[in-house]
Amino acid sequence: MSEPLRVEKIREFGLYIGQEDPQLNGLMKALAVWLDVPMAFVSIVDNETQFFKAKTGFDGEEIDPEPSFCNYVVSNEEQLLINDALKNKQFKDNPYVTDAPNIRFYAGVPLKLDDVTVGTVCVLDTQPHNFSDEELESLSHVSEHVSQYLTLSLKHQQLVQERSFIDDTPAALIKWRYNMALELQYVSANMSTLFNIPSDQLRDGSKSFEDFLDDKGRKELNFLLSNHLAGVATSEAQFRLIPVKGPERWVKLLSKSFYDPEGRLENIHAMLIDNTANRYFERRLNEANQQMRLVLEASARRTILREFEQFIWPHHYLQRSRTDQRTQPTRCFQRHTEWPSPYYAILRFTDSFTR
Repeated sequence: MSEPLRVEKIREFGLYIGQEDPQLNGLMKALAVWLDVPMAFVSIVDNETQFFKAKTGFDGEEIDPEPSFCNYVVSNEEQLLINDALKNKQFKDNPYVTDAPNIRFYAGVPLKLDDVTVGTVCVLDTQPHNFSDEELESLSHVSEHVSQYLTLSLKHQQLVQERSFIDDTPAALIKWRYNMALELQYVSANMSTLFNIPSDQLRDGSKSFEDFLDDKGRKELNFLLSNHLAGVATSEAQFRLIPVKGPERWVKLLSKSFYDPEGRLENIHAMLIDNTANRYFERRLNEANQQMRLVLEASARRTILREFEQFIWPHHYLQRSRTDQRTQPTRCFQRHTEWPSPYYAILRFTDSFTR
């Protein structure tokens, strides 16, 4: 395994000097008691030093990796068992044997993260031991558990960071779990700051999300959830949120459902986005469009009326008619222009005067 790849994996998992894990420290203490040794480590070997993610029976934070037993395990990616270092030709002159901590017994197995060997899980003693193959195999199982623990810790840390990021965004998250019925599983903390909806009351069940919707909103939400129950993977809805305090908010809800291998609904994840400003602009735009339509219709009627007065009605008839007679056709035409279409008005008007 190349050193750059190992160092990259160490950085990816956030393993640094001086960041021991209390849970793993407890595991190493139990391991040392179980195997009757004074020292047990979870060691990490990078390109410059060897440090400890967990340890018991040793006070230092790091050591020189070059002569260390753990460096041999990492470099060769194999187990190492030395029952008595003074009788081992390869390690009898090792400075960690001839000087502090005066190691006589060492048993170590590789610690792998994503199949990359980054360190060891090992036990040590200043006295010789007769370590069995079964005990060495048990040490390998411990290493596997440590690897799983570090992987889960990384995922947990990433999840914490993601939720922290979400709490600072203009979108709230809400999740439902299906267990014979839909149950609220998670609400992001920013539900309170964005929409004045108490997220703590939603979490403890004293309030339901539907309590902050009107009748139309409840129907929209129930329709969306029923679609997911029927197998629809993604959906969206818009409705009003009515908080206890503060103004009402229009929200857009974007949802995605997750199913088990047999197609049964497991979870529904939804994102709530404040859509109040968009609804306001949509309403203003619709009002402007309506006003523009009325202006255009009125303008079309006035244009037709002028053309009628100038060209359609015979000029000689208007001149010979009395004033009231000259205005009668115009009044009649205006009545006909109340019809939705100006062109239909002309037809109606022409028909009325040709009878």
